[in-house]
Amino acid sequence: MQQVARCFICNMPILQRFSSIFFFGLSGPLLLLFCHLILVIFPISLFASASGGESCTLLHDFEDEHDLERFLTWECHSWYQLDRNHSTHGAHSLRVELYPWEKRRYQGISLAPFTDDVRSWKGWHWLRIDFYNPASTPLSLTCRIDDRRSPPYSDRFNQTFSVPPGPSTLILDLLEMTTSGTGRPLEMGKIRSLLFFVTAPKSKLVFYMDNVRLCR
Repeated sequence: MQQVARCFICNMPILQRFSSIFFFGLSGPLLLLFCHLILVIFPISLFASASGGESCTLLHDFEDEHDLERFLTWECHSWYQLDRNHSTHGAHSLRVELYPWEKRRYQGISLAPFTDDVRSWKGWHWLRIDFYNPASTPLSLTCRIDDRRSPPYSDRFNQTFSVPPGPSTLILDLLEMTTSGTGRPLEMGKIRSLLFFVTAPKSKLVFYMDNVRLCR
C-alpha cells in the first residue's frame, strides 16, 4: 500500500502535484507549514482586510411582531414567525414554512411594500441576506425584485439559487442587477418589493432568514 505524506499539524495529505507548487522558494511540506503559520500568526489582520471599511444599512432583522404585519404579505399555505434559533442580528430570525398547494404553483414570502426610507437602494453595492436551511439537502429558492408595480417576468429581476444545508449568506450585486428578459438595469431608487419563493413544493419546506441589509 502506497504511503501518503501528511502535514504534521493538520494531518492533511500532501498531494504529489502540490509538491510542485512554489511560493517564496518553498514547496511541498514546507509550503504547507508556511501557510499554517501565516493563518496562526495573522488571522485578525486577514479578516480585517476582508471586511474593513465596509458599511451596511439594515432593511429587516425581524425583531418586532409589528414588522411582520407592516412588511410581510401573508398568503395561504405559508407561515412566518419570529424565532430565537439561527439569528445572526439581534435576538430573532424569521422562520418561514411553505406548504404544497395545488391551487398555487409558487409559494413564498414577500417583503413589501417598502416604506420611503428603505425604498431607495442607490449608492449601495450589495444586498446581503443570511439564511439557515435545517434540511440535509439544498433548497432551491428564487429571488425576485421589483422596481415597478406588478411587472411581468421579463421586466423584473429573477434569480434562482441553492441554499445549502446549515448557515449561508446570499450576496447579490446591485451594480450588475438587470431584469430577466429585457436586460434593463433596475432603478435602485424605486425598489418596491423583495420576494423569495419556491416552485411547486412537494412537501413542507422550512428555512430561516435574518439580517437583510445593503452594503458597500
